[in-house]
Amino acid sequence: MMSIAETLEGLRDCAIFRSVDAAALKLAVLTGEQLRYYGDEVLFRQDEPGDSVFILLAGRVEVVRQDEDAGEERLIVHLARGDLVGELSLLCNAPRNATVRALEPVTALRIPRQTFLSLLSDRPEIALALCNLLAMRLRRTTEQF
Repeated sequence: MMSIAETLEGLRDCAIFRSVDAAALKLAVLTGEQLRYYGDEVLFRQDEPGDSVFILLAGRVEVVRQDEDAGEERLIVHLARGDLVGELSLLCNAPRNATVRALEPVTALRIPRQTFLSLLSDRPEIALALCNLLAMRLRRTTEQF
């Protein structure tokens, strides 16, 4: 497991936490849960309830979506240290829309729904950075077509 100092440093690598003061980062670390996954382990599955977000502190994951028509998984994106995953189900209050699987050993900070939503409402800079992140992801997606 990473130390609190290492976890705080890992959070600073996440775009939505770069400009946040130490108190907000410590809240995320102290209310979050550091989890370890090994290659091919699933962080969460498509259609599960979204009860948290994950900040990747180490390692790489793949985000895949089950294509029911073709009966196969489709790769959406690869993510690594500093990336945020699982936020859409919290923001939309909907089930997970994809499965996230470790490609190698992964350390992630799982932040519960209520803590994450409180951070967004109490810290406008986090909410604005999240809007920016989501807009960039949408732009990349639309540029693929």
